Amino acid sequence: MNTQTIISRVLQHRDYALYQQLQEEVTPMLKDLTHIAEIYQVVQDMFPDLDSRDKQIYFTSCVYYFYCPASFVGAKVQKLPIGIRDEAAKVLGYANPENINAIRSIGEVYMKSPVKRGKIEQVKEYFKKYSVRNMDWELALV
Repeated sequence: MNTQTIISRVLQHRDYALYQQLQEEVTPMLKDLTHIAEIYQVVQDMFPDLDSRDKQIYFTSCVYYFYCPASFVGAKVQKLPIGIRDEAAKVLGYANPENINAIRSIGEVYMKSPVKRGKIEQVKEYFKKYSVRNMDWELALV
């Protein structure tokens, strides 16, 4: 058994609430790239009063949060899986996927604001039906 598995099991027994919180922070909710265009549309529909730049920031934050939540834990903890950034750039009409990185850095600030994080959580609720995480299915069944 490797050290990470042992640490995970010890944490699970000592502080189960923290263990669950950490699991959610690092386990991707979505894997299928086809949801990226839908995320954009849901952000557009849920927040019609926001300006286009804010919608881009919310969209990009949602993409990172749903596909690679550990990227918001700290710098260089985890990179976005291959193909996701390209697909997000395509949805926004950018030729260069590096633009997504720039928007994501602003999104990191949004994730720290309770009001802005609340909007991202609203979008997350919509996408839980596609979740690949066991914990989201359990929550949906309750």
